Amino acid sequence: MSFTEATNLCLDLKLDLGSHVIMLCNDRVEMLEVLPEYFKEGVKNNDLNILITTDDKMADQIKNEVGDNDFNKKLLTMNYRYFYFVDELFNAEQVYIQIDHLLEQNSQRTLRVAGDTSWIDADKFKDLHEYESGLNKRYNKTNILLLCIYNSSVLNIEQIIKLIQAHNIILFKESGEWKLSKTVVRTIVE
Repeated sequence: MSFTEATNLCLDLKLDLGSHVIMLCNDRVEMLEVLPEYFKEGVKNNDLNILITTDDKMADQIKNEVGDNDFNKKLLTMNYRYFYFVDELFNAEQVYIQIDHLLEQNSQRTLRVAGDTSWIDADKFKDLHEYESGLNKRYNKTNILLLCIYNSSVLNIEQIIKLIQAHNIILFKESGEWKLSKTVVRTIVE
């Protein structure tokens, strides 16, 4: 499967209710291989496009790649600190509130979000993992496509497995090609 086929397959899944994709990449270059295509499809579909980033320059690079003169108006860029944190602490409930508000205000559009999580460290992993698991439960039947971007080179194997289990779909690069696979979302009985 070529990169384009994998990307198109991922984008075609946007109509599946509550699509939640984990993208495992090694660096920023790989992120930039996928994100322009991801947002081009969003522009074409008149989706509400949101990039949560650790690097404001990345948004400029994506805008240049998309090549749509009006794309500046079609991509909402948010710094990860304002989206994920309250008083320097990761706050899942605050993120859910923001997503709920965006869905409510844009009920006729698909919400297309890409979240860069390169800020993650061992201290924040448990909270982030619980948040990721909660996304499936909370947004399973909404008109949303969530692309969660993780740098696999800074995660250990246990963390990668847990994150894959918290997502419906995995997008990864193997032997120079992007591949897409559905995952088994683990359900924890309490």
